[in-house]
Amino acid sequence: MKPFLLLFAAMLHASALAKEAGVDGVEKTPRSLSGEQLFMACASCHSLQAGAAHRVGPNLHGLAGQRAGSRPGFTYSNALKRSGIVWDEGSLLAFILESGRLVPGTWMVYHNVLTAEESQRLARYVIDSSTAPR
Repeated sequence: MKPFLLLFAAMLHASALAKEAGVDGVEKTPRSLSGEQLFMACASCHSLQAGAAHRVGPNLHGLAGQRAGSRPGFTYSNALKRSGIVWDEGSLLAFILESGRLVPGTWMVYHNVLTAEESQRLARYVIDSSTAPR
């Protein structure tokens, strides 16, 4: 799939999550999504599969313990490469919550509409999944 189509699909999915979360005046519905379900919005741009190609965003398999902006074969913003971040659950959670504030100049375009608890489940899922064989 072409990168702009992946980005468009991600935007549509994020929009659906935003409506469910009560953004733009829509009533918030109760939900308890698993980390895997929450990652479905991320999967438009990222993969957790070992050996899978990068998409609009880098493959996240093996992310835990890696320096930000260091995956071979993916072009990162200079800001992310210079950030000094080493990925773990806490640093990933901070990036999910406010990527632009944590790393001004990052290229990841993401507006978090998740609750703090959902963001925590998502970060835990990505870190746990990135170290498990898939």
